[in-house]
Amino acid sequence: MRAILRSALGTAMAVTLAATAALPSVARPRAAEPEKRPLVGSEAASAKGQRSTVTLVTGDRVLVTTDASGRSAAVALPREDGRVPVVQTRQSGDDLYVYPEAAVGALAAGRVDEELFNVTGLVRQGYDDARTGTLPLIAVYDTSVDVARSAPAAPFGAERGLVLDAVDGVALRADKEKAAGFWAEVSGAKSRSSRDLTKLWLDSKVEAQLDRSTKQVHAPEAWAAGYDGKGSKVAVLDTGADAEHPDLKGRITAQRNFTDSDSTDDRQGHGTHVLSTVGGSGAASDGKKKGVAPGADLLMGKVLNDGGSGAESWIIAGMEWAVEQKADVVSMSLGSPEPTDCADPMSVAAQRLAETSDALFVVAAGNTGPSLNTVSSPGCAPGVLTVGAVDRDDSTAWFSSRGPAPFTHTLKPEITAPGVDISAASAGGRGVYAYQTMSGTSMATPHVAGAAAVLKQRHPDWTARQLKAALVSSADSGIPGDVRETGGGRLDVKAATDATVLGAPAVQGGNYNWPQDASDRTTVDVPYTNTGTKAVRLALGVEGVTGNDGSRVRSSVAGLGNRQVTVPAGATVKVPLRIDPTARLADSQYGDVTGRVVAKANGVTVSTPFSLYVQPETVSLRVKLVDRAGEPAGRTSSLDVIGTDDASGERRFNDGAVDQTYRLRPGSYFLSGFVETPDAGGAANALTDSLTYLGVPQLKLTKDTTVVLDARKAHRLKVAADRPIETRTATLSFSRTWGENWLHAGTVTAQGTVRGFYASVEGRAQDGDFTFGSHWRQYAPLVSELKTTKGLALHPLTSGKGSTNLDGTGRAGLVDAGKGSPEELKAAGVKGRIALVLVPDGGAVTGLADAAKAAGATALVVHRTAPGRWQPAAGYAGAALPTLAIPADEARALLGELTAGEVTLRWKATARSP
Repeated sequence: MRAILRSALGTAMAVTLAATAALPSVARPRAAEPEKRPLVGSEAASAKGQRSTVTLVTGDRVLVTTDASGRSAAVALPREDGRVPVVQTRQSGDDLYVYPEAAVGALAAGRVDEELFNVTGLVRQGYDDARTGTLPLIAVYDTSVDVARSAPAAPFGAERGLVLDAVDGVALRADKEKAAGFWAEVSGAKSRSSRDLTKLWLDSKVEAQLDRSTKQVHAPEAWAAGYDGKGSKVAVLDTGADAEHPDLKGRITAQRNFTDSDSTDDRQGHGTHVLSTVGGSGAASDGKKKGVAPGADLLMGKVLNDGGSGAESWIIAGMEWAVEQKADVVSMSLGSPEPTDCADPMSVAAQRLAETSDALFVVAAGNTGPSLNTVSSPGCAPGVLTVGAVDRDDSTAWFSSRGPAPFTHTLKPEITAPGVDISAASAGGRGVYAYQTMSGTSMATPHVAGAAAVLKQRHPDWTARQLKAALVSSADSGIPGDVRETGGGRLDVKAATDATVLGAPAVQGGNYNWPQDASDRTTVDVPYTNTGTKAVRLALGVEGVTGNDGSRVRSSVAGLGNRQVTVPAGATVKVPLRIDPTARLADSQYGDVTGRVVAKANGVTVSTPFSLYVQPETVSLRVKLVDRAGEPAGRTSSLDVIGTDDASGERRFNDGAVDQTYRLRPGSYFLSGFVETPDAGGAANALTDSLTYLGVPQLKLTKDTTVVLDARKAHRLKVAADRPIETRTATLSFSRTWGENWLHAGTVTAQGTVRGFYASVEGRAQDGDFTFGSHWRQYAPLVSELKTTKGLALHPLTSGKGSTNLDGTGRAGLVDAGKGSPEELKAAGVKGRIALVLVPDGGAVTGLADAAKAAGATALVVHRTAPGRWQPAAGYAGAALPTLAIPADEARALLGELTAGEVTLRWKATARSP
């Protein structure tokens, strides 16, 4: 998972600051509504014209190129043994994913982070080979492993870094030159390193995303009452701090650097701005630009480096440090750029620490609005307080991420605060340059963190959950925007310090799958706690219920059993909220339904946001992917199912499954599959016999449907020429476009050892276009004939690129040289002859070729005990002697002829194709 600054200043490439500079606001344009944003790669990439080599975690190397329009392409390079792997590509947004065959099993099992194969993302984050010789990773282990006491040994080729107890993980740096060995160890079923490993993640880079604003949240009234945060501790995790800035001088009580920068100094500016918003003294402005909690103790954990980016492991370590420092509040103006399922290490760490510590984690919602369901890690964690941004008029900032959280449907954000044009301390700035203006949910978050510190001073015995409940319950719910934008409402510091009745920070009404029926009707509790000394009578109502499309819901999908309730002093009363997912909804209202329960008494309002997910009508799509042998497709075989109505979808690796089943909304879908069929009767590592593309450009799904994509029905692809040719490389590619700028595309590329390429496309695209193409590199055959003078035809594979090969026509005697030891080569008399040698099943021949050449052999014919075709491994440099691999059955026939007498081989070959 990648993370980014919570900033309105455009999409950054890692965890980011949630801020923008006051100058050019060139974030995603307002017109870029979700349905207008490309599904895959139509915008320019960050490094136009760049050629980068990227070593993947599997040890496979990829050459990534980007043309002038920003479109990227990737080519797999030879492995250390000289072989080129079968690879598939998938474009998603600006990102190009490359999946080598070695990774498919782990991807299908969910044991490896897909972002480790996002080659454009790796280049953006500086993880290409030109800029780093290592790959940063987070290894997450089973909960039975106590990583804090006894962290597992680092796998081969990796160095251990930070221990991340909050996620049962360890940061690793894998040496790219040893990546193949590292992958073999961590992915091996019987490997010690893989035994307790549950998932391997990319340690993604993370980048960061006042006088008027403090008045907007009514902080001065709280100060006037004597509450400025004194005695409270707030830890800010950011880019460091300018500790000598007048507003921060003497205010920071502890600092720690978790980054690769050489100090905690803020050379980026974001951290200083955020820290002063929390609790700056305002000294550079004669007290006018004080932070929300100018009396609080401030701590700075530098988790983002001088370039404004940081690894997820640094952020997790920073969270753990803040808890160790006994911080009451932890402010995090950072997060991931893309929605996640909240199962990533950063989200898991935030949730666990929120549940097990006494600290309230306050996290930016993100700046990927105005799209819905865009709150991402770690703001998606249920236990943290997630903050959206409003402008000075209390209207939701266009960039502020909306909820609920994707995938989980957790109600987010729970609260908003000012985040547009916020003036706060400028790192290195003095005098008239002491302050700068920024916008983003980064700027809203420290307002809430400061308010939490003020509230902690007011109620030092309150738990983090009580602080969260009080801040949300007392927020101003009368501002524009619905719950998906604002949660409980806009922060009100004075109301929070005055509050004596607390509601819940959010109520989850449940998730209800289609079809909903009467058994789904239920009630959930809305609690009210009276912390005062007198009973309070509350008038209750449900307000602002909206459907997934933002329109008002008029049915009784949510209702109260009581219209009034009395809460005794020091007591908690639970009010039942009736949830009826069978209530009538318009088609567009299905999905996330949100609203507020509002309680009023004596001029005080307690706001409790709630949400429920009512799944739209769905039908079942069952897809069977069948290879050319009639078996469920395995190995690298994959299936894409893409909805062209809402531009959603996924790729699954079939991994031998009988079928893939989806629950989908009725509508139009694009089905696309690559099928790999192995050689028949071969070993487990048999070569690939064929690759097949199977596509359905447009499937109208109206009811439960089964689709069989059968490679046996595909047509063979051929290239004709006026002379004999053979394939060295072939690529099958597809592209599906629809709407104004939606695109989904992909490729599979394989070397000439694949004997056949096939394709079948059923139907046509009625909305948009579909194209399929095949791209070939054809040469004269390296060996067009190899047979004995008695007529036994052999079908060899050469040792690949860089190797010496036979040329022209010729003949030479064949001798059996056993296993090819120097003694056996000499005894066999290989000089001027072709040596027949039995090699281990691994197939490495480089040393053998050198020895045979030194002994004067003309060529090598190698065989092994494992059945089937195989290609000898000769490394990057290739074999020094023509080396031809034949299957075991052909070798047995040759040995039979040798037993009967002398054998001569004759050949026709072309070492260099014209």
